[in-house]
Amino acid sequence: MELKLNLRNNSYDYLINSIDTYEKAINYGDHHLTTYYEKLKLKTSFILLLQSYELMLKAILYDKHKNLIYTNIDLQRLDNAHTVSFINAINRINNFTEYTIEEKDKTVLIKCSKLRNDFIHYQVNIHFEQLRQELLNLFVLYNKIHCYFYGHYIKISHWKDIKLEKQINNKFKNILNDTNFTIFRGRDFLKENLQEFKKELESNQNYHHYISVNNKKYKRIKMGSENDFFRELDKVEYISDIYEREYCHDCLAKNGKYHMFEYHCDLEVCPVCGGQILTCGCIKSKAE
Repeated sequence: MELKLNLRNNSYDYLINSIDTYEKAINYGDHHLTTYYEKLKLKTSFILLLQSYELMLKAILYDKHKNLIYTNIDLQRLDNAHTVSFINAINRINNFTEYTIEEKDKTVLIKCSKLRNDFIHYQVNIHFEQLRQELLNLFVLYNKIHCYFYGHYIKISHWKDIKLEKQINNKFKNILNDTNFTIFRGRDFLKENLQEFKKELESNQNYHHYISVNNKKYKRIKMGSENDFFRELDKVEYISDIYEREYCHDCLAKNGKYHMFEYHCDLEVCPVCGGQILTCGCIKSKAE
C-alpha cells in the first residue's frame, strides 16, 4: 500500500497522536489517580502538538505558494533547500496571507517553542497543571488557525475512515472544552463551580458528629484515620492504603479532615458499624 501524505495530512497525524496521548495523561479528569508514567505523556502530547501546528503553518504557506515553505526562495533550485523555521513560518503567515497571528498569540507560540526545545535538549522542571494549561492554549491556537483556513471540521481524508474521523473530531472538541476547567486536588472542576465547592468543603468541617437512627451521638471518622478505626474494631480486612493518601479520591477531603457528607462520599466510614456510611443505614443526620 502506498502512503500518500502531504504537509496537512502530516499535521493531522501528529495532532491525532497528541490527542490520544493527552487522553492517557489526564485520565479523564481524575488526575490524582494518574501514575507518574501517565503524567509524563503530557510532555509527549505537547511536543507532538507543536510539531502539528508547525506543519499546519507550512501547509498553509504551501497552499498559498509552494516556494513559501523554503528558507531562501531566491535559490536557482529549491529541491534540497531547507524549510523555514517555526518563527519564520509565523512571520510569513502574517506577511503573505490574509490571516494575522496576533502578537499575544505569537508570544504564546514562541513560549511553547522554547519549552519544546527545553524538553528535548535540556533539563526541565514544570508542574503538571502548568504544562496542561500551556498544552490547552496550544490546542486553542491550532483550532483558531485551522478554522480560518480549513473550517472547524478536521477532514482526515487519507484515513478513509469516516467513523474514526468523527471520533477524532469529538475528542478534539472535548479537549477544547477542557479550557473551561481547572484542577483542584487532582480533579477537573468547572472554573465557575470551584469556589462554591470550596465553601461547602470548608463548611462541612463544622460538623464533628453524627446522630444515629437510635438518636445517639458518634464522633465522625476523619480522612486518614480509618485504618486505626478498623484496627480498634478488629476489622483488619478493611484496612487499605486508599485511606493514607493526601486527599480522598472520591470527595477530595484532605487527610485529617472530614469527608463530604453532602456529596455522598463512597469512602466515609460509619462510626457506628465501621461499614460504608453511604449504605449501612446507621446514620440519621449530622451534628456539630
